[in-house]
Amino acid sequence: MNAVKYVPVLIGIVMLGSVWGFFEATLGAFLHLVNSPNKGEIMTSFGIMVMSASAAIYRPKNTISFMLGVGVVASLVKGVDLLFLPLDSHVLRVMVVIPLEALSFGITASFLYRILRSKRILHASVGALSAYGSFLLLATVYIYGGVGSSFWVGKGLSDAILFTVSNGTIAAVLGAITADLGFRAGETLRLKVAEYTSRSPLLYYLASLALSGILWAARTRVA
Repeated sequence: MNAVKYVPVLIGIVMLGSVWGFFEATLGAFLHLVNSPNKGEIMTSFGIMVMSASAAIYRPKNTISFMLGVGVVASLVKGVDLLFLPLDSHVLRVMVVIPLEALSFGITASFLYRILRSKRILHASVGALSAYGSFLLLATVYIYGGVGSSFWVGKGLSDAILFTVSNGTIAAVLGAITADLGFRAGETLRLKVAEYTSRSPLLYYLASLALSGILWAARTRVA
């Protein structure tokens, strides 16, 4: 019976991860195709918005684990590209980036929830600092994990910090904005979720899984 109480959270992880992954695979791919400037920063801020909404809707006890779950699902949705396209290093890198963004958001939110009381400051701070954290984790993994491009060969920690400051600032500004938007939207959706689950929880969970399936199916057709 104890496992049953985790079903709503797991369904939420799948649904929200599917939403994030769908847009990473469609909007993100489009921005990459047209070589849009700051495409990485834009998609990072979108991920922050989804995770902010997720935090507001579910208020998970373990924010880090919850966000990692959402990030892993989103990464798998993006990974559908590998079934239809030749092995693409860009796709693989994005699949690594998404969980790192989720990890950074989870750690940042878990820490700031304990020390900040003003919601506006909290939301903006979580968005900005998690964006910086994402870029720092990304650079560190690229340098020491050997999964980045040749640009990262021979780089060190100081280069990772410089990369974070120079490339993460736009994402931090956007993240501060989208985090607040996400939290606000999540608070509204939380009331709707509570209403629907109180009326017919089974119907709500089936509808959530159906939405996730539609996004995966639509994602496959796009690929």
